[in-house]
Amino acid sequence: MAARWWTGWTCWSRSAFGYLGPNDAGKTTLITMLLGLTGPTAGSMRLLGYPVPAERSVALRRVGAMAEEPRFLDHLTGRENLRINAAAREPAAKGRIEAALERAGERVARYSTGMRQRLGLARCLLADPAILDEPTNGLDPAGIAEFRLMIRDLVAEGRTVMPSSHLLG
Repeated sequence: MAARWWTGWTCWSRSAFGYLGPNDAGKTTLITMLLGLTGPTAGSMRLLGYPVPAERSVALRRVGAMAEEPRFLDHLTGRENLRINAAAREPAAKGRIEAALERAGERVARYSTGMRQRLGLARCLLADPAILDEPTNGLDPAGIAEFRLMIRDLVAEGRTVMPSSHLLG
């Protein structure tokens, strides 16, 4: 059902929109289907106009996504992890690293859960649009407020952000 709901709905027009639903409603499943990580049982999907999963590699060069828990190479710094990720994207992604990073000197292995989450957000910001599955998990209340302000700023810059959440507040 989620794939049918998404099919034909064009929303990548420089905006922010929330994807809200209770636990086990299919939010993460839909995101993983859009990313081509899970196959749909019926119907078809397009991401940035490209059919998924047939041409997902073309679309994913522009999409930043964080589904569930962000993973990194722990022995590298945050900046080094982002450089590796940017190399696989469109050329403009490399120029977005500094703007996406606030703290990158420490090895990722020393990062707290909240810092790993923030680095995951930074990695997503290398691309446009950014698809974020439960992006505030692991953040304290101040971090959640900061994240909400960041979404507003990104939209003001002309970026597209799609966060999912089970928290209505």
